Amino acid sequence: MSRIIQPPVNDGQAVTATDLNTRFTAFSQSNAINAFNTRDAAFDLPQFSNARFMAPRMATAVIGYNDWKHTAYNSDTAVAGVQAPFLVRNSAGVYTPLAFGPTGWALAAGEVMRVYWDLSVRPRYTGTPWLTAGALGFYDIGSGGHTTVATGASCWCYWLQWDITSNALANWVDVPQQSDFNNTVGNLHGTSLDFCMASTVVPPWIDTASGLQNGSFASTNDYPVGWTGISGDWHYAPAAPVTVYGLRVVFTGVLHSYHTGGTNYLVRDDVVSGTGNCFIDHNGGSLEAMTMRMQ
Repeated sequence: MSRIIQPPVNDGQAVTATDLNTRFTAFSQSNAINAFNTRDAAFDLPQFSNARFMAPRMATAVIGYNDWKHTAYNSDTAVAGVQAPFLVRNSAGVYTPLAFGPTGWALAAGEVMRVYWDLSVRPRYTGTPWLTAGALGFYDIGSGGHTTVATGASCWCYWLQWDITSNALANWVDVPQQSDFNNTVGNLHGTSLDFCMASTVVPPWIDTASGLQNGSFASTNDYPVGWTGISGDWHYAPAAPVTVYGLRVVFTGVLHSYHTGGTNYLVRDDVVSGTGNCFIDHNGGSLEAMTMRMQ
């Protein structure tokens, strides 16, 4: 980097406004800082706190029932059949979106929207619903005898929806590459894993077998999952301009893995959900989004 040399004021030298202005003339340049005399490391994020050059738009919202002690929460019971998703709701039972204001966020080609969320949840159950006849999670193991346990592949699923129609937030749909698990899959309903790109799953229970003796297991044990933190993320780069007015987190269950015709699916386990013995509680969390340029 070039160096500006300016001799100091000497003893007895008169100091005038003209003299001082002349001394600092060398520092007044129209293109003083450029790629040739300044390295990237000379600047840190605080120097750009108002420029928002990395993320032009950022927003965050509290979602769910905001009680960190878990003394109060919302609860939902699994039901069988094609259905609308459950909504993450506040203490008044109203869904909690992340809204982007009157004009929304206009995304253009070359931009990416990054979305992150977290939530506190507690899956619950009574009895052993996975042992109900016809349940997809029913697994019979052993050779000398028989032991029935859960497969460990059942889950509740959370995912993202958005509104790209207006700031009224009255037209929610699943984000691209995400489904609501209501598509027909043989005699079941679900979706292929290709359309679970905004999904996060949580197990509804933990079931184990132990003490292998003479080809069978001596005992099985099931454990509640308890309160646990879950999180998800989703990145979207539009191929054509789109305006996003809001995002929200929704969920459904109980689902189970399924494979047919060379494709992997998550499908509704209607037998398990239809028992009325599967529940999930949700408390507070957050939902954040930002936009960035890809280059």
